Amino acid sequence: MFYVAVAMPENGRLWATYIAPMGPLGANWKEEASVACNADTVFAGSRRGVIRALDAATGKKKWKAKVKHAIPQSLAADDKAVYLGLDNGVFNSYGASDGTLRWSLPLKSSVVSAPTISNGLVYFITGDNTLYAVDTETGKWKWTYTRDVRKRMTIMGAPRPVISGDTVYMGTADGLIAALNSLTGELLWGKRPEIARRRFEDVDSTPLEMEKIVYLATYDGKTFALDEETGNVIWSFDEGSIKPMYATKEGALIVSAQDNYVHALNLNNGQEIWKATCRKGKSGITGAVVVGDRVVFGCDGGHVHVVSAVDGKQIYKYHTWGAVYSTPVTNGDKVFIIDGRGEVEAFKL
Repeated sequence: MFYVAVAMPENGRLWATYIAPMGPLGANWKEEASVACNADTVFAGSRRGVIRALDAATGKKKWKAKVKHAIPQSLAADDKAVYLGLDNGVFNSYGASDGTLRWSLPLKSSVVSAPTISNGLVYFITGDNTLYAVDTETGKWKWTYTRDVRKRMTIMGAPRPVISGDTVYMGTADGLIAALNSLTGELLWGKRPEIARRRFEDVDSTPLEMEKIVYLATYDGKTFALDEETGNVIWSFDEGSIKPMYATKEGALIVSAQDNYVHALNLNNGQEIWKATCRKGKSGITGAVVVGDRVVFGCDGGHVHVVSAVDGKQIYKYHTWGAVYSTPVTNGDKVFIIDGRGEVEAFKL
């Protein structure tokens, strides 16, 4: 199997590279984990147990590492290392320059969130609702916090932990948003906002903190704005989400909701400014990332959409070689996605 970076600038696509061999014809591998990138490298993990580092400009392979287990969650990377969880309950760190294994941390449960790197620690959540803070150099955990969840049925997954100053925010399977001291793990406050429908209460969307307000959404309920100090609800919007949220410079919160629409909400009061979708809401959408004055999201109909952050009107629509389930990632001037078949694609903005 050859891994060739193919450039097709006429479609806006700069290059495309498979990270693992394709399965049998018609096989549904459904790669859902987002790639990670630093200034010049894109890192991609696969359910087929492969990690690849690709040149961000050309898509050519820099290195490859094989692991014995699937990589179901998104990666995190900085200039020194790549961090990821495996489905067998192990969290690993690899050298960003050559892919060598730096350290490996066995866990009691599998990792169900993407990692977050901050102040020499990497944070992630496991399936038993435990938040870990691990030293990026040694791989030893500094502290853990476990939320006792007694629900029988929850959604498999958790939001990426979010750091703001000395506070880390996490969502749990029973609808709690918790604020903890990022250095000690001390619980500062925990709130379970009232939700519209209680089939699944999980907080699976990655929280966003801005101007002393925390924005989050539940799987089967609402989107909320909470006071950073107290956790009290400021406003709510009647659609839930499991995708990351971002904010535009125009003052809008971008939410990829469960109704398959990207909603732009006023940060101050939660009023809808505009909404955009793929195929009139008939296609599932990814999380939406804000890049300057544009919002970018993918869909399982095989497209990447670029819309105006001001009014949601479409600027570009790129065709991909497969359905897109992962949230796009940007390094500033390019957008990277991995489609469901395991092909990493780069698009110009």
